[in-house]
Amino acid sequence: GKPPVNGGTMNPAQESAGTSNKSGVTGGALFGGTNELAAENAKLGRKLAIVREYYHIGEKFPTPQSKHLMSSGSTLLVSLDSVGAHGPSYSAIAAGRDDGTIRAFLKAMNQSARSYHLGAIYISFEHEADNPQHVPLGSPAEFRRAWDHVHQLAQSAHLNWNDGGHLHWVMILMHTAYFRELPKWQTGGPASAYWPGANEVDVVAADGY
Repeated sequence: GKPPVNGGTMNPAQESAGTSNKSGVTGGALFGGTNELAAENAKLGRKLAIVREYYHIGEKFPTPQSKHLMSSGSTLLVSLDSVGAHGPSYSAIAAGRDDGTIRAFLKAMNQSARSYHLGAIYISFEHEADNPQHVPLGSPAEFRRAWDHVHQLAQSAHLNWNDGGHLHWVMILMHTAYFRELPKWQTGGPASAYWPGANEVDVVAADGY
């Protein structure tokens, strides 16, 4: 896909209104959280703009919960992950062994964004790839090849935001991956080792602990 232009991003409401082909944050923050926090909408007195959801390769999108969230006007940040250390490896994914299920998942995400009139929907392939628990899936270089392949599946089907679709790609690593000096327990490598390139990442994020 083409890289984002001019930096900066717009929120889904602005994008839905046709004022931008990008999404994210400009001049403030999009208030979001997990499914558990979404259940507290009434107490919060506001709707979550973005809700975090987790899927494994082989699962179908959307679940009834996802449908409920999107129908209420929230957009989703979806992780599509291998099943722990025992799911398909990065090399297997890059070799195309799961293309059918991954492609169907991405198409369903894009169609849901269209059906529920969302300006954007966010996808993260294998969030926290640097987590020591995920190291058995493959090396950082193999992760990059797997990301490239999954991103290409979406691009070839015109599902990405800059190619006629709605998908925005989010790279999520543990916050320690961005440290100048990695902690001793961090065996996965720095963030730069996982970086697939600016033309394949729209948002960079960190899971903090």
